[in-house]
Amino acid sequence: MIGQWRAAAAVVAGWGVVAACGRTGFAPADGGGDGGGSSRPDDDEDDEDDEDDATYGGDPTPQLCREVDFLFVIDDSPSMGEYQGNVIANYDVFIDGIEAAISSIETTHIGVITAGAYAYNDPQCDVLGGLVIRTGGPGSSLGTCGPYAAGQNYMTEDDNLESAFRCAAKVGVGGTDLDLPLVAALSAVSPPLTDPGQCNHGFLGEGALLVLVIVAETYPNNVQVTDVDPYFASTGLVEVVGGYDDIVVVLIASTEQAPCLSPLAPGLETFAEQFDHSYIGSICEHDYSKVFAPAIEVVKAACPA
Repeated sequence: MIGQWRAAAAVVAGWGVVAACGRTGFAPADGGGDGGGSSRPDDDEDDEDDEDDATYGGDPTPQLCREVDFLFVIDDSPSMGEYQGNVIANYDVFIDGIEAAISSIETTHIGVITAGAYAYNDPQCDVLGGLVIRTGGPGSSLGTCGPYAAGQNYMTEDDNLESAFRCAAKVGVGGTDLDLPLVAALSAVSPPLTDPGQCNHGFLGEGALLVLVIVAETYPNNVQVTDVDPYFASTGLVEVVGGYDDIVVVLIASTEQAPCLSPLAPGLETFAEQFDHSYIGSICEHDYSKVFAPAIEVVKAACPA
């Protein structure tokens, strides 16, 4: 647990420099978060100049969706066994559905990380945000999953996902309830993990659409102490990826939707609401195809018709 706190502190400290040079001064969004409603901070003037657009992560270049990078953040806490199985049973509904719906896709990258530092991973990748290439512990696939077909620590269209994704996504239930999904996601697409020779190098393609899928049941109440502030996390992702239109957030968590009927952690909800294209589904749904089907439409809306 101490190691996870130190890793989180290091990521947040490193991103303090980036945020100071980028977008700051977030105000809570009034809407969005379900079905793609806009939730960026509202502009007071319609004729904002290019400098203001850049400050808020705007990108005049339209997202072409030639490459789509899927990052699955899967909680490995003790209560997650059933939910991991549900993701594994229905991942193809989501990925295949997106590829079928968006004709412009030429390349896909698929990576799995956990919501905390994953001790069972390869030594190069056993840090917060490291892509899973080996699993271990109770309830896991107990597999050596990667490097994958392209020789990288992420999957591509060259992989047999029936075996590769099922191996990586079954991370098991040997983690703790100290979930850091936002820090983990930010770390996964940022230096040093993305530097040459490091665990996640090459995962995030230049100009790619990032589809961030967070699957987590529990979440700390005080996100500013344990996980990065949700506004700060959204800032960091926008800075790395290039703009709001380059990110889709799919959040599968406890919600007040049936059959969960328990409140969604406000930090996760606030994070999802910062993006124009986001979807929130219930982790308690017995069939995740019912969660992924509407999420496909949200991803599709981020791409040109």
